[in-house]
Order: sequence, then structure tokens, then C-alpha cells
Amino acid sequence: MFGEAALRSLLFVCSGNICRSPAAEGMTRAWLESRGHLNVRVGSCGTLGITGKPAAEFTLRAMAERGVDLGAHRSRGMSHVLLRRADLIVGMEYHHCEEVLHELGGDGDLVRLGVHVITEFHPEAALRNDAGIFDFVQEPWPAYQEGVMELERCVHHLLEECFPTLGPRP
Repeated sequence: MFGEAALRSLLFVCSGNICRSPAAEGMTRAWLESRGHLNVRVGSCGTLGITGKPAAEFTLRAMAERGVDLGAHRSRGMSHVLLRRADLIVGMEYHHCEEVLHELGGDGDLVRLGVHVITEFHPEAALRNDAGIFDFVQEPWPAYQEGVMELERCVHHLLEECFPTLGPRP
């Protein structure tokens, strides 16, 4: 879809930057590192402007189960500078993409590879849409696990589309 040479920076956006977008960032870093591909800048931010907060407890736990340590993560708010540095921006829900475009003055062409909703990359074609991944930050552990698994499926499919020669997950 995008071509490996094209993607140099990827930014995930959610609301508070304590749950979905840091998880997606961590999954992406782990996926790329496991394949020896270290040339992509990966980041995350939140539309609510919350700064300095650690990842949610269940996010830390869910990612630790996947071998990803988010202990050093601190939330950061969305900014025009962050957005302009990204080749590809992926929102967790449609309204995140709308807020990104608003911050960019309505000009989606400022993001070279576009602004997309994570579920556009769902591995099951019938489930590809702009509905997004529900905000599971305050859900009980079983629902949290379900949300993280769905996010992981979308992130991995996105990465397989962006980097087809790196292959599926080892």
C-alpha cells in the first residue's frame, strides 16, 4: 500500500496517550526491531493534551505480556510540529483523524502518506472501516485484553502492508 522506502516516520494518535496509542507505538517498535528494521521513527500522542502521565496500568501489563516495556512512556499532547514530522498518522478512532486534520488547518496533504483510522488496516477485509478501536482504558481486564488483541491485529497488518518484504511476525 505505501512501499517500504516511503515510510520513515509513523505517529499513532488517541485521546489521552496512556492506552491505545502508546500500545500501538510499542507494538510497532517491537515488530520493527524483531526484523532488524530500525530506520523508522515511531511515536504517539493524544488529542486531549495530557502530558507527563505514565501508560495505564493495564496497558503496561498487556504490553509486558507481549515482551514490550512501556515503563518509560510519558503521555504527550498532539501538536502541529509532531504531526508535520510524520509520514503517516494513524488515529485510533475517526474523531482523532478529524482532530489531526483540524490541527493541520484541514490540509491532509501535509501528511505525505495520509491520516488513517487504525481499523482501515484490519486483517479481515470485511472489518476494514473507519469505526476505530474502542477506548478500553477504563474497562475491566478481560475487555482490555480483547481491545489490545484487536489493536495488535490491526497494527501488525498495517506493518505487513507497509513493509511486505520484512515478512509476517516471527
